Amino acid sequence: REVRIRHVASNGRLAPSNLVATTAAGLMSGFTQILLRGNEVVIAWTDANDEETAVRTAVIGVEGLIGQ
Repeated sequence: REVRIRHVASNGRLAPSNLVATTAAGLMSGFTQILLRGNEVVIAWTDANDEETAVRTAVIGVEGLIGQ
């Protein structure tokens, strides 16, 4: 399963999607959470595999998404 993000303009125009991470499909991986914090987008997801389960995060600048 891929965790992706994309900017959607107020007029509905879609920017290309960006791959943030890949994770296992299934119930253990839960739901990706997204938060806008100032000029940054914070993304959190559960990375679950046979050996470990961990919460991962990524921070992406809004400018990088809008400029595409």
